[in-house]
Amino acid sequence: MAEQQSNKKIVRAPKRERSAADGGADKPTWRATDEAKRWARNLRIWAIVCWVIAIGLEAFAIFGLLNSNSRAHIGVAFGWDTGDEGFPGWALVFLIVLVVAIGALAVTGSLLWKRANRLDPASKRDPVRFFIQNQLGAIITVVAFLPLVVLVFLNKDMDQKQKSIAGVIGVVVMAIAVLIGIDWNPPSIEQRTAEAQWDQQRVIAMTGKDEVYWVEGGEVYHLCAEVSPLQKTSTAEEIVVGTVQDAIDAGKSRLTKQVQMEINQCGLPQPDDVYLDWEPPANVEELINDGVDSTEPAPTVPAT
Repeated sequence: MAEQQSNKKIVRAPKRERSAADGGADKPTWRATDEAKRWARNLRIWAIVCWVIAIGLEAFAIFGLLNSNSRAHIGVAFGWDTGDEGFPGWALVFLIVLVVAIGALAVTGSLLWKRANRLDPASKRDPVRFFIQNQLGAIITVVAFLPLVVLVFLNKDMDQKQKSIAGVIGVVVMAIAVLIGIDWNPPSIEQRTAEAQWDQQRVIAMTGKDEVYWVEGGEVYHLCAEVSPLQKTSTAEEIVVGTVQDAIDAGKSRLTKQVQMEINQCGLPQPDDVYLDWEPPANVEELINDGVDSTEPAPTVPAT
């Protein structure tokens, strides 16, 4: 018996038709919601804008500063040293500023792109697209830096000291930006689906049925309507009940991490410890095809 009765209205989640591509009706299939796709699209647009500006600054550095004729025109226009006897100091400072700016734009674009990939990840079924989509930040960073760094070391107007200063700064900034741009643990539709199926197994093991609760605006779903995050913390007037698949369709990311607290508040029997761990097993992606061993009957839930 739950510790307290729900004081909020409980409504049933609307059902969404599932196509053959969604798999069996008994297993949830993760998919990005339309809102998540919209946010991901906007983030990717801003990331591309950052990268375009970065490549534009790279082009200016190459054709405006490293090119002796263009550099002389800039010097004349502003009354600076035209560089008749080498690479002028103002051009070196300007070049370093551009390198730092390119790095900042590349990193900003990479972070925005990574965020978009978590909202709308790629599928591993297309390995080429999966790699490019997840590592595009690192790829663009190399494009925005490598030609510039190479041309700095090959520039005939710079002395060795200037090449060392600009070249080393360029290599260091590029390395940092590339490392940040790499997605070391890229998400995938298959991984999210397996995690959702693991959550479903946990819910069934703990409550005896595939039924969870959430509120509009919340990030996760819960084991029963009486838990404090829904009754006390949330200001929503309605609590929605449905399957794990329904929660995914509503944009909820996962089962709450406060499982033990909710078991106590819902008055549920104590499950095996394996179901208390929110992290999926190491072979989580095998759940998609093999499922979790369900030969052990789920615990009986006391009548409420």
